[in-house]
Amino acid sequence: MDKHKETPKKRPEDDWRNVLMKERTLLNNVLNNEAELSRATEAGYSRMELYKGLGMIDDIQMADMTYEEKLSKKEKQNAISKQSMANLEKEYLAHLKTAKSLFSKEEKNISQKLKLEGDIPNTASGKTDKITQFYSVALQEKRATRVFQKNDISVELMEQMQNLVDEVMINNQLADKKSDTAAKHLKDLEKKRTAFGEWMEEFKATYQLVPVYVPLNPSKKKL
Repeated sequence: MDKHKETPKKRPEDDWRNVLMKERTLLNNVLNNEAELSRATEAGYSRMELYKGLGMIDDIQMADMTYEEKLSKKEKQNAISKQSMANLEKEYLAHLKTAKSLFSKEEKNISQKLKLEGDIPNTASGKTDKITQFYSVALQEKRATRVFQKNDISVELMEQMQNLVDEVMINNQLADKKSDTAAKHLKDLEKKRTAFGEWMEEFKATYQLVPVYVPLNPSKKKL
């Protein structure tokens, strides 16, 4: 066995899942023990009420599975979005560098329209807006188009870059949508966990108030 092999880190959510399993065990033990079931009934928790608690646990676990599924899809879409943006930005920066070397400071009109100066925005929408502007001007301004073509940046390539911008924007929209969906299911999960937590806390507090019945030891019974 490799002594240097790291033990998988325990996730924070594993703690409440383990607690939930223990709560299920407790309720099942009460249901399957006549003496404990009598105590629970005396405390106001009938067999049906205890099954209600188990049902709440089932709902939590189902909500947890759904959330994990949506979270996984969100993370995959985020990865796709980041990669497509990285590919777009890489090509754009190369074309931007070429444009800065091609258009002199005297050609302020084209330079300003291409937005050759200034920092690239940090936000995804800011980046796509600037890149969209760059290729739109490059295709619409005849002078710019000719200069680009002479330097191996063809009309077809610039049109492909416009299509890539559209693809990035679609991926970003999908990522936002999946993030919203995951957040919605997380909220539903937390709501169910809170409701069960309150139910279980009240059950334990009430259940513990009922004294435990201890049968008389047969050996000490009076004859």
